[in-house]
Amino acid sequence: MPPGVDDRPAEIWEPLLAIADEAGDHWPKTARDACSHFVFNQKTTPSLGVRLLADLRTLFTNASTERMHTAEIITRLRAIDDAPWADINGKPLDSRRLAQELNPYQVAPLTFKHNGTNAKGYVTYPTNTQVEQVGLSDAWARYLPAETSGGDA
Repeated sequence: MPPGVDDRPAEIWEPLLAIADEAGDHWPKTARDACSHFVFNQKTTPSLGVRLLADLRTLFTNASTERMHTAEIITRLRAIDDAPWADINGKPLDSRRLAQELNPYQVAPLTFKHNGTNAKGYVTYPTNTQVEQVGLSDAWARYLPAETSGGDA
């Protein structure tokens, strides 16, 4: 693996580099050059889901909490000035759309008590042992770059 390629990009490139290694000749170097180019020279806009994960990490970090109810999350997300959450294809983000956007990342709402109220919401680490469900922290680690010291995503 080229230096600096890790996490999700490394998962994607690993089988391709293995094939290049088996092919021999110039292919191992060519494949590693391509890997470095595409991983480090990305100029793409993150998907809506990745943007949501980044905004959620910022919300949870700024609130210094490991759990937040869905209604509070939606209110806070819609209040972000430069974010799409107040108008996604003509509709504001709601609890159903939030759950749909987080589902591909294996993040689902849980019912828990927070600030004296029992309601559905999201947690950084799951409180149960369901294997198919992960907390936001796992999704952040897999899909977002490491957090900066200032807590900005």
